[in-house]
Amino acid sequence: MTTATPTTTAPIELPELVALRARTEPIVLGVHVDRRFEQLGLNAQARLQRGELRARSYDHELPAAEAQELAWLEAEILRRHVEDQREYLELYRLAAQDVFREHGITASIEALNISGLPGGAWQFENTLIRTLAEQAHERTRLPMTWEPADYSEGSPADTLALDGFDYLSRATRTLATSSGTPPLEAAPAATSATYAFELSEGELMQLAMLLGLVSTRERAIAADGDAIARRIEAAADSVLHAERAAHRFSRH
Repeated sequence: MTTATPTTTAPIELPELVALRARTEPIVLGVHVDRRFEQLGLNAQARLQRGELRARSYDHELPAAEAQELAWLEAEILRRHVEDQREYLELYRLAAQDVFREHGITASIEALNISGLPGGAWQFENTLIRTLAEQAHERTRLPMTWEPADYSEGSPADTLALDGFDYLSRATRTLATSSGTPPLEAAPAATSATYAFELSEGELMQLAMLLGLVSTRERAIAADGDAIARRIEAAADSVLHAERAAHRFSRH
């Protein structure tokens, strides 16, 4: 009696996967960070909380010290929102790197924030890269908790609010640790003599998004890139504070 010799068949691999495993040049992934934050509910949370603070600051009977705190909290929420988007991009890159490594792809991964680009669409090199890039979003940790997005309470923003990690709660804790005085010294003072421009709130938001396109690596490569970006950020915060103060005192 003869028995059939068992045979094993090697798993069939996609040509794209084989090519990616042999690849040495970086794989660039375009990420619409602002759209991602919209999906997480974080943009709406920041808008709502800043709007509530602004509405409260319009009270003519509000003491000057409290009005100053409200203006600082509003600017702090904007600052944190911009910083969170910048950190999310790096955390996404790390998550994507892990996903690609698990598939034997060792090429370096670069993440580019395309939020400020016309159309906000990114053309992936092939469907495999697109699929792995989408998987990385599920693993990306949020800058507030360093944990993946939690949808147990509806939106991740709702979950963060219940845990005390919403924008207003975080800004309020920062204010509390400064003995109740808005830590204006946290950002370098920016005067009109230093920065010869004034921006509206909408323009500041656009500037903030553009800054998000500049990665930490690009700042390090460009001469004085990081210092210049920080000066612009400081100017944006200062202009916001100046606009709030001017509006407040114009009512008296």
